[in-house]
Amino acid sequence: TTPKTPKKGKVSIAPEVVEEEPAPPPEPEPVFNTDGDPVFIVVQVELLKPLIEKRTIAKITARIEEIVPKRKKPSESQKLKIDMIQTYEACIQNLVYAIQEQYQLFHSKTEKTTTEKTCKNFLRHLHVTGAYTRMKEHVKEAVEGYVHDGLGFPQKLQSLELKDQEKLTDIYSSLVSNMCSLVSSKCGLDVDEYDPLVSYWNLWYFAVEAFEEGHYDKAQEYLSQRLEKSKKADPQF
Repeated sequence: TTPKTPKKGKVSIAPEVVEEEPAPPPEPEPVFNTDGDPVFIVVQVELLKPLIEKRTIAKITARIEEIVPKRKKPSESQKLKIDMIQTYEACIQNLVYAIQEQYQLFHSKTEKTTTEKTCKNFLRHLHVTGAYTRMKEHVKEAVEGYVHDGLGFPQKLQSLELKDQEKLTDIYSSLVSNMCSLVSSKCGLDVDEYDPLVSYWNLWYFAVEAFEEGHYDKAQEYLSQRLEKSKKADPQF
C-alpha cells in the first residue's frame, strides 16, 4: 500500500490564554467605636510547647564538660608553689607602696638636689628610720618561703650538690626578674622628676582642693590614684 499524502489546508492555532492577575484585596477600612476612637484587635498566640527546648543546668554543665577539656588537679606541692609565688608578688607590691610612702616623707623634709645625691640621701633615710631593715626581712621571709616550702629545698642550702646550687641560682634570677617587672609596672619613674604619691587618705583631700581651684584633670588624676590604691570600689571615692 502506498502512504496517504496529507491533505493541504489551513492550519489552526489555538489562541493563547492570558491569565489575569487577581486583583488585590481591598484595604480594610478602619473601625471606630461610638466615641470616634479607632478600634484595634490584638490577638495573642500561646504555644503549648516551646519551639526550642529549654536546657537545664545539668545539661548545660554536661555540654561544657564535653567542650572544655578537664584539667588535672594540681598536686599539693604545686598548690603550695603557686601560693608562695602569689605571696612573693604581694610582698613586692607592698614593698613598692612602702617605698613610695617613705619617699614622700623623705621628699617633704629635704630640698631638691641632683638625682645621684637624692638617691644616696634617700637610702640613708631608709637606714636611719629602720625601714630598710624591715623591708629586707619582709622580702627575705617571702623568698625563703617560696624556696623552702614551695620548691622543697632544705633550710641549709650550703649542703646542696653543685647541680642543685645551679638550679637555685636560676630560681633566684627568676625571682629578681619578676621583682623588677612588678616594680617597673608600679613606679617606673625617674627620681628627679617623680611627683611622689602621697598616702591613700590624703589623695582625697588633694582631689577636692584641685576641684575647688578648677583643676579638674588634676582632681581626676588624684581620684584615679586613690581608686587604684584602695583596691576596692567605694561610692564616696
